[in-house]
Amino acid sequence: MSHQPLVGIVLVTALCGVGGALAGGLPQPEAGLQPQVIDGEMIGAGVLCPQFRLLTGETISLESLPPAAPALTPGLRLRLSGQFARASRCQQGRAFLVQDIAPAAG
Repeated sequence: MSHQPLVGIVLVTALCGVGGALAGGLPQPEAGLQPQVIDGEMIGAGVLCPQFRLLTGETISLESLPPAAPALTPGLRLRLSGQFARASRCQQGRAFLVQDIAPAAG
């Protein structure tokens, strides 16, 4: 019995830098990026993480929500600060690591 395919998977995982997020580690922000502020609207529950639609129309996942986060009901317009994740457990689109939540302006 050969174990080479498993070695290839481990090698690819290590090179892509996704081992920590998929193995239950804390998600990491993309390297070198400054915190960002994004506006949009809550869509609702996703596979594993809440879904959020940016003003551009892109749907992203929200991860690492602050403990005091308000109820994230569909249709709620929010301004979020944080960073996009390098890897995520969310399984749907890019993930945003939320540091702060506020009502959207206007």
